[in-house]
Amino acid sequence: MTYTRRELWNTLVDGEVSRQSQFTSAKHTLVMVFMRGAVDGLNVVVPHGSDDYYARRPVVRVPRPDQSNGALDLDGFFGLHPSLAALLPAWQNGRMAAVHAAGSPHESRSHFDAQAIMESGVQDPSATLTGWLGRHIAHTHSGPSASPFRSVAIASAAPQSLQGPVPPLALAQFDRFNSIVKQGDDFLDAVRSMYGDDTALSIQSRLSLDVVQALAAADPASLEPQNGAEYANNAFARNMRKAAQLIRADIGSEFISVDIGGWDTHVNQNGALRNNLAAMGDGLAAFMQDLGDAMSRVTVVTMSEFGRRATENGSLGTDHGHGNAMLLMGAGVNGGQVVSDWPGLQDDDLDRGDLQVTTDYRQVLSELLQTQSSRLDIARVFPGYNYPGGLGLFR
Repeated sequence: MTYTRRELWNTLVDGEVSRQSQFTSAKHTLVMVFMRGAVDGLNVVVPHGSDDYYARRPVVRVPRPDQSNGALDLDGFFGLHPSLAALLPAWQNGRMAAVHAAGSPHESRSHFDAQAIMESGVQDPSATLTGWLGRHIAHTHSGPSASPFRSVAIASAAPQSLQGPVPPLALAQFDRFNSIVKQGDDFLDAVRSMYGDDTALSIQSRLSLDVVQALAAADPASLEPQNGAEYANNAFARNMRKAAQLIRADIGSEFISVDIGGWDTHVNQNGALRNNLAAMGDGLAAFMQDLGDAMSRVTVVTMSEFGRRATENGSLGTDHGHGNAMLLMGAGVNGGQVVSDWPGLQDDDLDRGDLQVTTDYRQVLSELLQTQSSRLDIARVFPGYNYPGGLGLFR
């Protein structure tokens, strides 16, 4: 069934959203972490068993596991960057997996174009304003009574991946709304009366006010970290804490988007990557520790628009490449494995000097969505994509 925008929100504009009991608990939450700027997947999940890797990177490399500051061995061939040590327990407990030589088959090395392609889920992003998750959310939407917090970006604006007929929420801050609600019912009624007609602006304005009331009622910002979790004082850690608060508030958040930038390492890559990966790894580890048993219904996926070139450049960095690595953690993940149709790093193995993409990112995401929804329509989520089946990434 297809709902109009008005039908989707007609209960919300009547104040229904302010009743927290309206929200149905999310059976599962997918947290998408987008590493904007094109992370060097070869130094995230390191092919330390490849002599070609070390030949191509005399300086911009992660040493072998038996050397100082070496990779954290995973399976004898691949290892984690040592700055991701906080994630190693998840791997050892079978709750984390990796996919290597993954990405979009599109050949763009433009950040803007490649991000648009991956987030739209189509090879020509100019043909649609919607995103792959936005289309999935619309197809599985349960109608006007669904939680308005079903799809949330911890950001000032929602990414294209969430865009669709069911509007996502962008919540850069959700700990400052109580002051609005504390103004009292007379104030809220007066503001609502200013938008009493049926124009799109008025409907959206009343919806926004109702969401503010609902967020104040749920008060996720008051939820302190649990299970001894401690979040670092950096932007990514703060955003992962907010994601955990939304999940623990139990207000129906099924899809949460979190970005982390700073991966465009053309110059002096080693230090920048070390610091950025430490922030990401520690933030994800704190998030998983915070949620504890609730991680049994939460899956985290990391992705980036493309990887970096196989050979380091003259500025001790790496330039725009192609194949990359994805990480998966949490519920349903068949962990303790690096899944890869590894193409190799010899000259004849490369794609114009880059690691080949041998696993389409859409295959990973399709398999993930299959584990969550009996109503998945892959042709709708990824138009034009011929899904070849799962990779054994999920139980």
